[in-house]
Amino acid sequence: MPVYWGDLHGHSNLSDGRSPAKDYYEYGRDEAKLDFCALTDHVDNVPSSHLGLMPDRNWDKIRDLAKQFHEPQKFVTFLAVERAVPSWDGQSPGSMSVYYRTDDGPSLKPKHPARDWLRRGAINPDAEMSQIWRTLKDFGHLTAVHHSGSARQGYTWTKAPAKYHFDLVEIYSKWGSSEAPAAPFPIWDGVGRGARPGGTVVDALTAGFRPGFIAGSDTHFGMPGSNVWENDWGNAARYERSGLTAVTAADLTREAIFDALKKRRCYATTGERIQLTFEINDHPMGSIVAEPTHLRVRVQAVGTQTIKRAEVFKNGEIAHHRTCGREELDMYFDEPVPTEPAWYYVRVTQVAENTAWSSPIWVLPNPHPSS
Repeated sequence: MPVYWGDLHGHSNLSDGRSPAKDYYEYGRDEAKLDFCALTDHVDNVPSSHLGLMPDRNWDKIRDLAKQFHEPQKFVTFLAVERAVPSWDGQSPGSMSVYYRTDDGPSLKPKHPARDWLRRGAINPDAEMSQIWRTLKDFGHLTAVHHSGSARQGYTWTKAPAKYHFDLVEIYSKWGSSEAPAAPFPIWDGVGRGARPGGTVVDALTAGFRPGFIAGSDTHFGMPGSNVWENDWGNAARYERSGLTAVTAADLTREAIFDALKKRRCYATTGERIQLTFEINDHPMGSIVAEPTHLRVRVQAVGTQTIKRAEVFKNGEIAHHRTCGREELDMYFDEPVPTEPAWYYVRVTQVAENTAWSSPIWVLPNPHPSS
C-alpha cells in the first residue's frame, strides 16, 4: 500500500501567520511537493480581530480555499481549525486541531473572549471540552493535540479526563519533540523551561490514551513542509526542520487519508521521507492486538541516508535496539507476551539525527490465561 506525505499544522494571515492562505497551499503543493495538507488557523488566537476571535468571514475563506485546492489523486486538503483547550493543571491552555472529512464543519469558535484563557477561573475546563465534543458529534472529524510537551502551550495528559479521547498527537514540530523529557529535539518554551510534567507523548500512552503519531511544521511563514528557520513568534520555534506525517492509504483521496489517520496507520518524521513499517503478529502500527499467544515484532525501514539505529519501546522503555550502517534495516524478534496491557512504538534515527516515530501498537493479553 502506498505511503503519502503531508503537513497537518500551519498558519496564515487569517490568524497569526505572515502569508496569505492561498500562498500556504501553493507552497505545500508546488514547493514542498506534499501529497496532503491542512491549514490550521487559530480561531481564538487572532490579535487583529474582535476579542481575539476569528471573524466568520475568515472561516468562510478557509473553507472555500480548502475546497478550491483539493484535487483527489494529486493534492488532498482538509478543512481544519486550531483552538485552545484546557491544560487541566491550571497552567496556560493547550492547543488542538480538528480535521473534517468533508468540505464543511463548524469553526469551533468559543462563546467567550480569547483573553478569558488567561484569567484564572474564568473558564470551566470540563464545560469547555463538553461543548466542543457536543458540537463535533454530528460531523466526521479527527482531533489532534499539538506540542503537548510544551510548558508554554501544552496539554497535561496525566490530569486529563479519559472521556476526551484524541485521535492523534503531534510528536514533533518546529517547536521540538513532545515524545519524552530526554528524547531527541527537546521541546522548550523560549525562556528555559523544558517539557511540561505529565505532558509528553509517553505520558499520554501511560495514562491510557491511544493516539496515532503525526508531525508537522506549525509554520507561521506560510511554508508547510519547509526547512526554514522561523524565529519571530514567541521565541518558540527552535528547529528549522518541518515535521512530516506519513500515511499508508489505499489511494490519494481525502476519504482514504482521513480513514487511515483514524485507524492510526500513520507515522511521524523530522522532515525526511523515511519509509517505516512496524508490525506485531502482522498487525500494522495503530493496531490493538488482543489475547495473543505469541508476539513476533518486525521493523523495516528505508532511510534517505544511512540509518544509525532503531529502538523499540515498550511502555516507555527501550526493549530492543539495533545499530545499523546502511540505508535499509530489517529486524524481527520474538517478544514474551506481557502479563499486563502494554504498548510499543519504534524510533528510527539516521545520520544528522533525522528521526521517524511509528504510531504505537497496543497488546492486550488474555486476562484469564489457562494454567
